[in-house]
Amino acid sequence: MRRELLIGLVVLFLFQTAVTSAMSPAPLGTVYASGVVDTERWTVTTPRITAPPVVVPMNSFAKQRNVLHGVAVTARVDARVEATALAAGSGSTRIPSQIATNPITPTGIVTRLFVTEGETVKAGAPLAKIDDRLLRLALKRNRAVLSQARANVLVVEKNIAELEQKQRELDQARDQIADGKEQLDEGRAQLNDGLAQISQGERELAAQKAQLSEMKAPPLPPMPPAPSPPTSGTPVPAPTPPKIPKLPNPAELKARLAAAEAELARGRAQLEAGFAALETAAAKLEAAEAKLDDAQEQIDKGRRRLAAAHKLARVNVSLARTAVAAGATELKKALVRAPAAGVVVGVTAQAGELAFSNQPLVTISRPGSARLLLYLPPDEVRMVRRGQEADVSIDTFSNRSFPGRVDLIGSTVEFAPSNTATERMYFSDVQAVTLLVDNTDGILKDGMPADARISIR
Repeated sequence: MRRELLIGLVVLFLFQTAVTSAMSPAPLGTVYASGVVDTERWTVTTPRITAPPVVVPMNSFAKQRNVLHGVAVTARVDARVEATALAAGSGSTRIPSQIATNPITPTGIVTRLFVTEGETVKAGAPLAKIDDRLLRLALKRNRAVLSQARANVLVVEKNIAELEQKQRELDQARDQIADGKEQLDEGRAQLNDGLAQISQGERELAAQKAQLSEMKAPPLPPMPPAPSPPTSGTPVPAPTPPKIPKLPNPAELKARLAAAEAELARGRAQLEAGFAALETAAAKLEAAEAKLDDAQEQIDKGRRRLAAAHKLARVNVSLARTAVAAGATELKKALVRAPAAGVVVGVTAQAGELAFSNQPLVTISRPGSARLLLYLPPDEVRMVRRGQEADVSIDTFSNRSFPGRVDLIGSTVEFAPSNTATERMYFSDVQAVTLLVDNTDGILKDGMPADARISIR
């Protein structure tokens, strides 16, 4: 019994010693680990292409009428643009933390493939082309709509300019009416002065008529006294008879008064005709002013309508421009391009087949650098810092080492994957550490097992 217990204790001690030896950290200054090479690559997928709708039917118009000029002002008022989400056409499959799925919708037929497997491509080089005939037709129609919308803006602006010209003509007509009213006032004042003079002449003529009817012969002047007899024999002159005033001829006076009365009557008639002409002119001015008021009201209405039409026309231009830009963007997506320079390591599409959104088309590998994914225990990871240098060796190239550096240090603790090649079996959790390895000549391939030695500073 004691012997069996002793044997059990010895076995347990040896097991614990082995476990402790396996889990003990590497010597200070160097960390050893093993991993698998993973070259940087992109999987270019089929983009999600949405054909933009054709905006603004060509016969959808609202007509505004300029009543002064008689020109029909035409402005399109119906316009719509449907916004669509743009799906990225390429992405990287390297260690995704989350996978976002998009609805799978048919994009179009692959009409042409520009690359083959093993071919070197530059960034932006064409890889594949999706059928874009419908996209081109929609873009052409939307460009025509944009041209029509711009023409409508010019038509509305022309009508606005003509309406403003009518406003200037109307203002000039108002100035002429104001001048005419001033002339009427001046003429009315002159006629009133003439009427006052005629009235004064009529009063004087009436007074003269009254005097003529009361006119009598004036008394004769007295005879001078007879001279005294002479005393010295001097002859005495005969006395001078008195002068008798010449009496006016009543008939002649009546004729003159009648002529004056006739002249005054003619003057009054002319003045009354002048007053009548003034009233007629004033009535015409009032009628013209009323027409100008109606014209001003029509101009104001036309200005409001044209302002609304101009605003709608400019909105239509903006909407059509947006539709053209969206169509051009969708058309560009039909030509799938390389996101980066590299080597084509896989072509999964064929010309003539129907491609769906997010369907892989071409895989591109970047030969300049590779990644080595390592798994280290946390007590070793705490000594590792980003940017530390490392040496990577591969059994296939036993006489060569590849320089590298620490690029990423995992922030989560997990169990080491079962397919990870390691020299030691860890019984505790590990953290992922990623190295960037120089692969300028491109001899490192995906899946190659490699050993790394990280220098701790």
